[in-house]
Amino acid sequence: MDRPVVITHHELVLEIKQTGRKNPVTPLTRISIFDIFSKLQNKGYETKDRRFKDNRFCGLLPIISVSASKNRVDLMLCLSDKDADNQIVRDFDNVQNIRPLTRKDTEGVDSIAHVVISLDKTTPTVSKFAIERKTGLTPRFFIDTLNYFLKDLIAAYPDEFKGNHPTDKDSKGNPKKLPLKLKFEYESVLSDEIVNAFEKGRVKDVLFHEKLPQSKPFDPYGNFVPNKRTVHLDVQGKLINQKSRTTKEKLSDLKAGFKGVIKGNKSLKGTTFTIKFQSESGQNQTAYYDSTYDELSLAKKTYLPESVKEPIKKPLTLNQELCNKMFLQIK
Repeated sequence: MDRPVVITHHELVLEIKQTGRKNPVTPLTRISIFDIFSKLQNKGYETKDRRFKDNRFCGLLPIISVSASKNRVDLMLCLSDKDADNQIVRDFDNVQNIRPLTRKDTEGVDSIAHVVISLDKTTPTVSKFAIERKTGLTPRFFIDTLNYFLKDLIAAYPDEFKGNHPTDKDSKGNPKKLPLKLKFEYESVLSDEIVNAFEKGRVKDVLFHEKLPQSKPFDPYGNFVPNKRTVHLDVQGKLINQKSRTTKEKLSDLKAGFKGVIKGNKSLKGTTFTIKFQSESGQNQTAYYDSTYDELSLAKKTYLPESVKEPIKKPLTLNQELCNKMFLQIK
């Protein structure tokens, strides 16, 4: 059976934060997403790692390929699990013949995904990116890993991350220099399927789990105590404004609808809503709205043929055919 490569699509934003306690201002700078990845590549961050969860997991960007002429960045994103189970290889010509893939105590099992970023010269702090869908290698994990390295990069090379004060001058009449506070954020390109479902009335159920106040046990011995209940909501009326034309505008309308639920019920702050709907082809699908991150999870997907897959090589190399096709999918 053919197993296509699933690609999800997102927007990458480099935020320039205000600096200064008494009179916070946003420094003037021309820094771009391209600059950040160029510095990560040139300063040796392909060999650095991010350890977390008691040193069990390790996040890496083992390959960073930056092309100014093509306005793109190709990356390899890696998550290594030191405590993963050892794998076993079975011989299909002799199914009784197996070989365990044992490893050292210091070695972890890698999951690897490709990321391709399409740079925009007109908006240097905003780009679109596509990521190969793999378990655990989510867009949020990518952004968290990126911000970890960005923070380390700024701390190591503070003189390369300075901006101009918008009004204040030094003794020579030049703009005062301010340290840059930078952070990456992302937003998924919303799948048209969920937008169409709300527009065409194909949302079947919206549900969430609500914590219960102190309640009585369900059994005479007090072993089973209910702690939450599931609330089901019908969708009535139009959540999407008739004047909204772009997917981004419609996404904002949908988020505003969920924010309205939380505004009227403060106890629901931080709740994740499950949205069950029917696609145009009649398939039952599920999406989620995470109120903590103000995020709808059903990202736009495109598919590439299984033939673009290739085995992992030593040393690691980018699957350039896959990256090229991913780049062409970014709109």
